[in-house]
Amino acid sequence: MRAFTVKRLVVLVLAGIALICLAVGAGPAQWLASAAAHEVRWRAFYAAHPLSTWLLGFAAYVAVTGASLPGAALLSLAYSWFFGFWVALPLISFASTAGATIAFIASRTLLRDWVLRRYGDRLQSVEVALAREGAYYLFAMRMTVGIPYFAINLIMGLTAMPVRVFWWVSQVGMLPGTVAYVYAGSQLPSLDAILKRGAGQVITPGLAIALLVLAVLPLAAKRWLHSAGTSLDD
Repeated sequence: MRAFTVKRLVVLVLAGIALICLAVGAGPAQWLASAAAHEVRWRAFYAAHPLSTWLLGFAAYVAVTGASLPGAALLSLAYSWFFGFWVALPLISFASTAGATIAFIASRTLLRDWVLRRYGDRLQSVEVALAREGAYYLFAMRMTVGIPYFAINLIMGLTAMPVRVFWWVSQVGMLPGTVAYVYAGSQLPSLDAILKRGAGQVITPGLAIALLVLAVLPLAAKRWLHSAGTSLDD
């Protein structure tokens, strides 16, 4: 299975930043102005209905992760940009774990045959590592943000790991990566700020630091996974 590596994630984020810069530099001010106007309306709705907006965002995030759809990383960045660090952090942290647990249970029950066909060749090595390292193996994989979380959820559902252990290890193990993503998203300026001050507002010292953390964070855990003799990579 080809992992969505941190390198690819950084390239994707930088490509998105480049597209924004190109759009602003190329002169489609009408498009950016329209998007900025929509942002103002969204933020006004959030200001008027904070709890409803938060709950709607929570449900949407759970649905995406529970359905094992890729793109949770980009959704995390978008949520953090919109809600800000302290509001987005608990939302994404608990919603991602809830969605992961739903996918874990679905893999164990409704989707077991399909998951076996899709990931069965990885199951034996994962079970060997779990027998040797226990829940710490799952913790290390959660720390390795380059491994697709949706694949971890599905494969772990095929093992004998108790649901409660999967939940709390995932909650704790995903937290460092979640903090890094949320911080990165929260450093992105509003569209109105980009419109008024230019594309240079996109790249900030805070965003650069967050991308550096995202690149460095998985290295220790990935090294540990290789020493454990198994991973989810090809």
